[in-house]
Amino acid sequence: MGIDENTPAHKVLELILFFTIPRKDTNELAHIVLNYFDNSFAKVMEASVEELMASSVTDNKDIPKISEYTASHIKLILEIAKYYYTVKSAEEKTLMNKVEASQFLLKKLVDVNIETVYLLCLDNASRFLACPKIAEGDEFAVAISPRQLVKKVTQIGATKVVIAHNHPRGAALPSAEDINVTKQVAVALSGIGARLVDHIIVADNDFVSLCDSSEYGFIFRI
Repeated sequence: MGIDENTPAHKVLELILFFTIPRKDTNELAHIVLNYFDNSFAKVMEASVEELMASSVTDNKDIPKISEYTASHIKLILEIAKYYYTVKSAEEKTLMNKVEASQFLLKKLVDVNIETVYLLCLDNASRFLACPKIAEGDEFAVAISPRQLVKKVTQIGATKVVIAHNHPRGAALPSAEDINVTKQVAVALSGIGARLVDHIIVADNDFVSLCDSSEYGFIFRI
């Protein structure tokens, strides 16, 4: 079965379910699960294991249910897709403008349930070098160490840097601590001849660019 942008979402989900629920018709199950997630295939892929299992609960005993194994399989597909995208960008030394960089980081953080920090490293021509995860916290906070960040940038040999983190329980708006850390990182990077290009904050399927903010844009001219 071929898949392209014109393939109906339920057909794609049906195919995914087929491989972990053998010898069962997964067509109706795919419709039920999609309906649970407002007919959004993206929401299905970004859901937690618990949400995926709950989405298949029906009174019809003839319809198979999503087990923990099947839900974990769906989550693994998304992680493999993220890995592929990152490796492909590194191997091809992909050129990234600000919009592409923001979308890349949004995909990294969109379904993460704890505050996590990624470091997008570019060379002087804005070619992709690496995007390591540099910190994890809890649902409400994460600590960013400018010293560790600078050490990682030096190891990678980047001259342009975008940092990104998520707000799993809040809006894509910077806190006072976010602004303070951004200033510290910008100063620390300037000391090694690198430049902080942006700080992206992700929440749900949205993000905010501090560089594009009239209030905080000055930080990136340090």
